[in-house]
Amino acid sequence: MRPLLIVMATVAMSCGSASDLIEFSSETPDDVRQLAQAAMTDFLEVFPAQRQCVAGVRLDIDPDFEARGRYEPETATVILRTPATAPKLRESLFHELAHHLEWNCPSQLELRKPFLDAQGFSAGSEWTKGDAWEDSPSEHFAEAVVEVIEGRRNLTYGINLSDQALELVRRWGHG
Repeated sequence: MRPLLIVMATVAMSCGSASDLIEFSSETPDDVRQLAQAAMTDFLEVFPAQRQCVAGVRLDIDPDFEARGRYEPETATVILRTPATAPKLRESLFHELAHHLEWNCPSQLELRKPFLDAQGFSAGSEWTKGDAWEDSPSEHFAEAVVEVIEGRRNLTYGINLSDQALELVRRWGHG
């Protein structure tokens, strides 16, 4: 009887809607909620193997925020600056969800070495360090997530992504 319960729970978790995986602050307007729910569906189409890692993320907005977005791992909160265009909000959300995956997916740790190699980083590179924001392997990974989902990036921030790195992220997303 117990294995049947485990199978039923696994099926129930995989069948829930993408919108069940994201929570919203009370300040998040309806249009941003709708955009985020649609974006989450798109995210999970590309990263179905990482569904359990995404659960529990919270979205908050901040009109005075200097950056386009930020991820706060202590509270699993993505903060997005609004107002912004829908494409910018989507890209920012995908970028910050990538950071959520870094903190919540044990399998993401296994992806790091081949990703570092594919992006031309030395084997001893610290994942979250760089001389500048765009020099951090973590930021390259987040931008790769955006490009894998969207097929392009509106802003590249000077980060050139190798085809090999994009393929690694794509394959990891599917498990």
